[in-house]
Amino acid sequence: MARMYAVNHSHQLKKAIKMKNQRYTLPGVCIVLLFLSLIGNSCMENSITVPSDIVFPDSNVSYVNHVEPLMKFTCAAGGCHNAFDYKAGLALDTHYGLTTAWSGAMVIPGKPEQSVLIQILERKVPHSLIIDFRINDNQLNGLKTWIKEGTRM
Repeated sequence: MARMYAVNHSHQLKKAIKMKNQRYTLPGVCIVLLFLSLIGNSCMENSITVPSDIVFPDSNVSYVNHVEPLMKFTCAAGGCHNAFDYKAGLALDTHYGLTTAWSGAMVIPGKPEQSVLIQILERKVPHSLIIDFRINDNQLNGLKTWIKEGTRM
């Protein structure tokens, strides 16, 4: 009888521990899943999928919000001017890379007309690829504004 009580008690104890762990695990998992779904939905709504999704304002252009996304879809896209491929010694996927490249800055703060990047986009300086189809007038003007305003982050 004592042995049966001990086995039964042990079984009930294991069952209680298992239920206690499940009780705390299930709500925790539900909260984490809810949080992840909310983040996922908000990211999906604001995600940029093509360069034309990037619209520059008339003023207060920032590198992080406007220039960086554009560069990642155009000049720094795979196989061109990024930290991995580094064509012509240029990595244009960072602010530093645009303003202080080893072979000369592509962007001169305050001077859009003297900036090589603008000269290439306006076809005043040759480039090995036809790239103008990727950048529209709003984006070109936005890059000029960003340079005029001092290339702020």
